[in-house]
Amino acid sequence: MTVEKANKVNKTARGSRPLFEEEDKKGDLQQLIEHVQANPLLYAVGALVIVLVVLAGVIYRSNTASRQRDFMTKYAKALESEDANLRVAALEPLAIGKDDLAAQALYMLGESAYQAQQYDKSKTAYERLRSEFPNSVNTPSAVEGLGFIAENKADHETALGIYKEILEKWPATFVGRRQNGG
Repeated sequence: MTVEKANKVNKTARGSRPLFEEEDKKGDLQQLIEHVQANPLLYAVGALVIVLVVLAGVIYRSNTASRQRDFMTKYAKALESEDANLRVAALEPLAIGKDDLAAQALYMLGESAYQAQQYDKSKTAYERLRSEFPNSVNTPSAVEGLGFIAENKADHETALGIYKEILEKWPATFVGRRQNGG
């Protein structure tokens, strides 16, 4: 059966309109324009949502960059101090959070507290780094710092266990190779 015969059969079955009638051949752009004209509220709301999402992204990114810049300024000022006790005081408020910047500040807090012979504060910072940031690049060094603190307290058995932990968990790091004697 040809298309013409099918159209004639369909005209009688459905009235005067054929089932396989070709749609008006309007261009895509013309169809879009007509759809927008028929649904202006829909497109206005869609455009508004897009603008709001872009604006929220710009504001978020700007705020994040501002916070990082502020953090890095405070961090640099904290590290300028020659006095380890002053560095500890300046780094403590920066060592709060769950991001890479806080992990770096936490490690430097542990190092500065160790230099200031504030071993309890140093131990706390190193332990926090080990538990909260196990994948930080500074974690092996922080764990080694825990070993040094144990050695300073003449707890050689604990220190040895800590050094073995470094060899087991981070053998390919500089700290791990140092524990292995080269």
